[in-house]
Amino acid sequence: MKRGKVKDLYLSSHYHFRVSMGKKLFIYLVGCGLPAYLLGQVPREEVVAIRNKLQAATSDSVRFTISMDLSQAYRFSNIDSALYYTDQAIQMGRKMKNMAREADGLSQKGFIVLETGNIPQSLQYQLVALQLSEKFSDPITIGFIINRIGNVYTEIGDYKKAIETKPQFSVAYYNRSLLFLKQGRNDEALKDISKAIEQDPAFYEAYYTKGIIHYNQKNYDEAISNYSKAIDIKNDFAQAYYNRGLAEYYVNKKNEACADLKQATSLGFSSSPEIFNAICK
Repeated sequence: MKRGKVKDLYLSSHYHFRVSMGKKLFIYLVGCGLPAYLLGQVPREEVVAIRNKLQAATSDSVRFTISMDLSQAYRFSNIDSALYYTDQAIQMGRKMKNMAREADGLSQKGFIVLETGNIPQSLQYQLVALQLSEKFSDPITIGFIINRIGNVYTEIGDYKKAIETKPQFSVAYYNRSLLFLKQGRNDEALKDISKAIEQDPAFYEAYYTKGIIHYNQKNYDEAISNYSKAIDIKNDFAQAYYNRGLAEYYVNKKNEACADLKQATSLGFSSSPEIFNAICK
């Protein structure tokens, strides 16, 4: 898993189980890490509007804020421009002798540099920003920078270090649980995914993954419960309906299982005809 930034994480693996007739059914794991700021590229017309605001700005404080907005707006479309406006913001922070603004700009630069794949440089910017922020003891800024340092460690797969850096980092627990799950270490995966949910009770992908872990352990009622929690949060989560249907099949709830498979199909999830017919015959 992203979850610079933590990247959007799409992992898939197949876990097999058999129906009485010997047919294989497949359970799918699809997890998503969360982006740190935006979910996509800012429309060009919005970027133009922000640039116009910068030209009209009359104070360095306003120029700093707008430059930071532009650095973020260009993050997905033009890294060079994103870095240019970040550097402008850093220089304004220094000009104003405002360490909080300078630290914010340095952290933003590390966040954007991560997009280029230069992980060591990204981490360096974050550490410099952290050292600077500690001088003015702003717990909000410090916490924000530490979160981004955790993102860097997550990017390189060092989830242990990410968790040590920020114990409340739910995405790190979530990503590590996926690794444990792929390795068949279900008990460890369950422990980490429970931590992720504890830190972020609205983390629907975590409930979904917890359902898969319980399913692997043949705790079908627990699997159903966790898939249902994921659906309560995201009611168009097709894979959750599908997997819940498979678990329901094993506790002899064939009507519910068939209804869930049909709902998954209506939401665009494609299961094989063999699986569908085995449950909905």
